[in-house]
Amino acid sequence: IDGVIEPGEYRHSMTDPGTGMDVHWRNDDLVLYIGLVSPGTGWEAMGFSPTRKMQGANIIIGAVNKDGLVIEDHYGSAPTSHRADKESQILQAAGREADGKTVIEFAIPLATDDPNDVSLQAGIKVTIILAYHQTSDRLTARHTKRSTNSITLDGEGG
Repeated sequence: IDGVIEPGEYRHSMTDPGTGMDVHWRNDDLVLYIGLVSPGTGWEAMGFSPTRKMQGANIIIGAVNKDGLVIEDHYGSAPTSHRADKESQILQAAGREADGKTVIEFAIPLATDDPNDVSLQAGIKVTIILAYHQTSDRLTARHTKRSTNSITLDGEGG
């Protein structure tokens, strides 16, 4: 994880039609690795397994500013709001801005004992929420675009 998405680095990728964000992913039995590319220079976010809009989702939100990557582990506290987790479950992260786009890579555990996180399992289809802001690095700025989609995690043994 270095903030650069190389060809073949991830087993799966898609471009989300609602946001124009590129999502890259792979996992083993314990860790999910994500690469996000947004069509803007502001913050970008990905949430996992919401129950209603943002509510209940495990959300990773980050931005690249003049000081480097700022990334936080949040949870969907209500259908249209989120808050920072007391304890971050982000194992690794890196990011950069280039060519008017923001690239963020991160790794999170599939399973966690954090009550605000959703435990994921290898081999399952996961509902995801995506959002970004075109220009603002302020993580509290309202999104420019958002959408809901899904990804399927690699099975046992990744």
